[in-house]
Amino acid sequence: MTNTYKINAIGEVQSSYKTKFGVPRQSGMIRNDATKLVFKDIPLSSFEPLVVGNFIWVLFIFDQCEGNEKLHVRPPRLGGNEKIGVFATRSPFRPNNIGMSLARIEDISEKSSEVTLIVNGLDLANKTPIIDIKPYHPIADSAWSESEYWFGSGSVDNLPVTFNCEVKLTIGEIEFIKDVLAKDPRPAYHEDESRVYTIELLDYEIEFKINNKLVEVIKVIKV
Repeated sequence: MTNTYKINAIGEVQSSYKTKFGVPRQSGMIRNDATKLVFKDIPLSSFEPLVVGNFIWVLFIFDQCEGNEKLHVRPPRLGGNEKIGVFATRSPFRPNNIGMSLARIEDISEKSSEVTLIVNGLDLANKTPIIDIKPYHPIADSAWSESEYWFGSGSVDNLPVTFNCEVKLTIGEIEFIKDVLAKDPRPAYHEDESRVYTIELLDYEIEFKINNKLVEVIKVIKV
């Protein structure tokens, strides 16, 4: 018997990642993104006593993947060639398209009937619907024993990033763009070093390519 449940969005993400391309593969990889979580018609008291510095779990809908659910997927970490069960992965193409990411609160404010949380470390595209948030518990949310997984430690090396074009960006914008590109946002199975990629970050379209593990920014256009 299949039950149908209705879940409504309670908020929305306002993120520097304008499309899916370029969103970090996991939360915590980019820690200076200053993402906003905006909640309308929910009082500030519903978030108390959360404070700056607290970590929270953000539950959300992979809205850009709706209707594309799969029971078996090809993880990029396996080169996109091997199929495994979707429930052994964090793929967004899930039967219910629900995701969960960890973020650190940097600011909490209320204006009129709108509460805004500014967080760092979130791996979500702009306008992602939020369905819930929960406080991170440093003991209850830690595994009670060691276990091995197919994806290993998940550590990612940073690539050097150079700007081979004239840019009019703030130091903060440059550092954020470098942080994102240093994680190599390309699909794991892309190896064409002559290919030029376009990524939308902040208010810019950024063209780049990667040769010999060096990221070269070749154009920055304000949009």
